[in-house]
Amino acid sequence: MQDVIDADSLKQALLDGGHHHRLSSADDKQQVIAHGHLSFGSSSTDLTVHCCDIVENKDACSSAELSPSISINLLINGSVAYQLGNNTYHFSAPKDEIRIFVNVINKNELFTRSIKKGQRVKKANVFCQKEWLLNRCHTKKDIEMITTIFSANNTVYSWLANDRLIEVAAQLIENNQHGNFIDQLKVEQHALDILNHCLVKLTSTTIIESIAEPLYKPNDLTNNHSIKDKIEHLVSNKMDMNPSLNSIAAQLAMSVSTLQRKFKAQYKMTVVEYIRQKRLEHARTLLALEGKSIGETAYLVGYNHPSNFITAFKKQFNITPAALINQHWGK
Repeated sequence: MQDVIDADSLKQALLDGGHHHRLSSADDKQQVIAHGHLSFGSSSTDLTVHCCDIVENKDACSSAELSPSISINLLINGSVAYQLGNNTYHFSAPKDEIRIFVNVINKNELFTRSIKKGQRVKKANVFCQKEWLLNRCHTKKDIEMITTIFSANNTVYSWLANDRLIEVAAQLIENNQHGNFIDQLKVEQHALDILNHCLVKLTSTTIIESIAEPLYKPNDLTNNHSIKDKIEHLVSNKMDMNPSLNSIAAQLAMSVSTLQRKFKAQYKMTVVEYIRQKRLEHARTLLALEGKSIGETAYLVGYNHPSNFITAFKKQFNITPAALINQHWGK
């Protein structure tokens, strides 16, 4: 008996996976999204597995905001179309082969997948945060490897799976359908196997010729409260989306000059630039995932004049707020 996958169950599964999610459809009254089997699970902290074998039941769009991460997809049957940022991608599974496509996301970005009525999709997904990878690094060489992978702007790579990975993908899908302890350990093993294969592939291929200066220093890996983390916490947990340098410095127990010097040296941008970036990322979420108007969004993120907000938004994301709304809401 196949499962009936409705909008509420899909949304809850994505939220459980840590994704801020929105589902839009031309027919919001039709709640059944697909028929088949869909499963989400966490193999360990910040490493998640999603498997599906479904036939989509309606035309819709599923959107989420993704933080810096790697999303590995093994497409077994059917086709997948999605938008990452301003770029659109389409992948189909060749006959009797598995297509791998890997999204390397180096900054907070919107992801929207198209759901098409009558389309079959069978795939497995392994997803992990960049921070999770960095926290597992023990040497400078490890950090440089991860930094190299993430140094290009949001990038998508694709290749055909070898026979061994095809077998691993089949085992992952089989084990992820069960909830017992042993099967979940197997899910973790298969997910790490796939992740390892893709990291080796990404670093063995000449993707980026030179290794960029790591944004994360070795001592950052043991410091869970970097200056950037603290500032982001202050901004995200206050109604004031534009705190002053004096208030930030005071809460971090340092002078304004020390704050500015340390932040610029470590992150190659000023504190003001970083706060502006976080405000605009929050605005993007309000527009694309929560359906706020441009004027309301401008006000909520601290812009007194929508025209100034529109200019700053386009400069940050190379797209206007109106065009973003049209991409993700079809308005």
